[in-house]
Amino acid sequence: MDAKSNENRLRRTLAKHGYRLKKSRLRERITIDNLGDYMILDMSTNGIVAGWRFSMTLDQAIAYAEDLV
Repeated sequence: MDAKSNENRLRRTLAKHGYRLKKSRLRERITIDNLGDYMILDMSTNGIVAGWRFSMTLDQAIAYAEDLV
């Protein structure tokens, strides 16, 4: 499967468990506070549960979601 379909499936899986996947908007200019990948947020509190500073790769986010199931 390609990255976009994996990302969409991950978004659906996380939503079932009350989480949301957020992708960094930065593409060219990586900063100390934004490493350019993904983070997972709790939808009820909008708090970050994984991937502070957008530090999770897509594979790491998928592994996190697999632990929820």
